[in-house]
Amino acid sequence: MNYISTISSILLGLLGLAFIIAFHELGHFLFCKLFKIKTPSFSIGFGPKILSKKIGDTLFSLSLIPMGGYVEISGIEEVGQGEQKTAHDRSESSFAIKPYYQKILVLLGGIIFNLFFAYIALVILFAIGMPKTQMLYPDDCKVLIDTIIKESSAEKAGIEAGESIIKIDNIDVANSLKKTMQAIKDKSNQKVNLVLEKDNKERTLAVNLNNSLGVTFKGDKKIIYDKPMSIVSAFKKGLTTTWELTTKTALSLTELAKKRTLDGLGGPIMVLKALFSYAEESFAIFIIFLAFISINLAVLNLIPVPVFDGGQIVKITIEKIIGKPLPEKIIYYIDYGCWILLILFMIIISFADVKKLINF
Repeated sequence: MNYISTISSILLGLLGLAFIIAFHELGHFLFCKLFKIKTPSFSIGFGPKILSKKIGDTLFSLSLIPMGGYVEISGIEEVGQGEQKTAHDRSESSFAIKPYYQKILVLLGGIIFNLFFAYIALVILFAIGMPKTQMLYPDDCKVLIDTIIKESSAEKAGIEAGESIIKIDNIDVANSLKKTMQAIKDKSNQKVNLVLEKDNKERTLAVNLNNSLGVTFKGDKKIIYDKPMSIVSAFKKGLTTTWELTTKTALSLTELAKKRTLDGLGGPIMVLKALFSYAEESFAIFIIFLAFISINLAVLNLIPVPVFDGGQIVKITIEKIIGKPLPEKIIYYIDYGCWILLILFMIIISFADVKKLINF
């Protein structure tokens, strides 16, 4: 029975990820259709194709591994976005000849749809009763220690998975991931006393903190639901929550870039692990995490490098200002250079994910 449940959770996780990517690309696609721009192909995933069908002038494809996707747009050249046979098209159905505002809306389409999905998902959950998870309630949710990194301060002190941190010295951090993380940061490189709780039993351990405690956290499996809101309140709360999560995501990425560190950043393997875990835990929490991924995808695509929508927006904006297209050869080398860097980054962060999973 557990075997069937695990398989179902994995399939649900993969379908959820494919949906988020497809919904992003649907935003680009529908804005193209609104402005009568030709779209030769709409593809989700990579690897062997498992489904392919031509509808109108678009070939829709679904591949085995749902970790990417694209809409091929006539009149715009993008590396890895289909066969690119119509990249230099300048007919009436070409992206290249459309007004600047239409180009911007086409490129923003995926980002708009990602934020819209997150908003609607949160509104529905607020209306029926939002689960109190550490994702949305960092100050009102019991947090447990999930994994312990080898040779870390936590392992040396004898901390166990499944324990909850109640106090760090005299600081009360119970039920607050935010307070826990802040206290660990403030007490960095100091000797502290941790009050830990498990199965209603408490104990105190002396811990020599290094730069971090060396653990990952998870929410308690016992799910507590908030009271359902009225529809009007749910729409308002959904809007403020979507905005808060979007700004927090942007600020977190900015901080990581400033510090030039991958600490706290999960790659595709960790995302899939979390998806499978949340799918097995609760459908409502799974939907919250999908909303998180959707917001993260929207923010990532605003980064002004060519492999993301933000980079394409910068490109057409520069062309609008100077009044002519940028040299194709320069764009070609920049695009391929960015793709190579992105692939290298994905390899590095995936390797970091594996290290976390095996506690290396």
